[in-house]
Amino acid sequence: MKQNSTKGLSEGDQFLQMATNAKKKAEEEKRKPPVPMPYVNPLSLMFQIEMQRQSPENTGDGTVLRQTFIGQETRHSTAPLRSLTRISLQEMQVRRRHEGKHLLCRIITPAVRLVSVTFAIEDPNGWAQVISVYNYPGTQYANERELETLLPVHSIIAIREPWAKMALAGDHTHIRIDSPSDIVFLREGDELLTDIRWSSGRRPCTILSRSASEWKSVGDKHFREKEYFPASVAYKHALEKQPSLIAARLNRSLALIKLELYDPALGELRAVLDKTDLPTNDKQKALYRSAQAHYGEGRYDEALKMYRECLILDEALQEAHLGVQRCEKRVAEQKNGSFDWNALFKETTSSGNELDVADFVGPIKIAPLANRGGGRGIVAARSVVAGELLVRLSSLVQGRRLNTASLSPNHLQCQIRVAIQQA
Repeated sequence: MKQNSTKGLSEGDQFLQMATNAKKKAEEEKRKPPVPMPYVNPLSLMFQIEMQRQSPENTGDGTVLRQTFIGQETRHSTAPLRSLTRISLQEMQVRRRHEGKHLLCRIITPAVRLVSVTFAIEDPNGWAQVISVYNYPGTQYANERELETLLPVHSIIAIREPWAKMALAGDHTHIRIDSPSDIVFLREGDELLTDIRWSSGRRPCTILSRSASEWKSVGDKHFREKEYFPASVAYKHALEKQPSLIAARLNRSLALIKLELYDPALGELRAVLDKTDLPTNDKQKALYRSAQAHYGEGRYDEALKMYRECLILDEALQEAHLGVQRCEKRVAEQKNGSFDWNALFKETTSSGNELDVADFVGPIKIAPLANRGGGRGIVAARSVVAGELLVRLSSLVQGRRLNTASLSPNHLQCQIRVAIQQA
């Protein structure tokens, strides 16, 4: 009988041994040759995914501790989909990335959020396989409702240059996708679907079967729950059905602003403002949200202009008056470096939130540094005096404090040991 090699080990040591075994398996996998993709029964995969969805870990309200192994080689395709030729699951090989190929398939199960987003697909020949997607936007804390909007069952997708591999934490095969751009959703009438016949028959695709108003209702529900990314996706589906649906376009712009995706939000708002017969209320919303988006991008002059246009339509709009005041402060900070340092210090120590303050670039420039060994660097553009402000820039990333009070000593020990091991 095989002995339990982790018996008597602490939780931290068990974790390190598990990571060591996974690393060893990954190295062994690299040395093994490609093998034919095994046939997997679609019904068995559907049952497997459903069991994962119904497990207490995915249905309970408590905190779930999951594990994954980082440091694996990641892959993504840069080839245009139309330049790739179709490959079937039966033609694929495990431990191989199929360059120059795309896999045409259909989602046959709801997605489940483990560490990756996992769902099952079938190809036109009826072969099935598990898909593991990493880094898919909006899925880090996604619930079932959000996943159903982002990855609807029976959607037809093309996977660019698919990579089939063995799972490190098991003995099953799967197709791993590290870049969401490798997944392309296809619609009826796409040339890639010409003469395609599915051995399991036609299936009603949610994206196609719902009307524009139904997709808008889905988006509204996500928005009320502060699920902004799936809300933006639902509104997009509504607009694909009915491009003239102004309410969906305005709502999508606001969802994108909440996600700090200001440029696509402005694209939606420009489409609204370009209309000649726009009702005053819709125009006011579009102007106000345009001001918010420009403000988020740090384009305070443009934001100020939009807020003032809002006030032309409704001089009593208090939010626009406040927007004008904020923009005037940001413009002064941006152009003159006029900052209230005491107020900024108090705000950071009291709230811990990111400061609402403009960037400022003073008398500096980027220039070649021939006398410093080459390359480029930041130098003074003119003579500066002691105490003169040179630059003030917002942080690109802001970390959150870890609440160690909720973690057990073993979990802390495990985290510390992993950090030491990685160092």
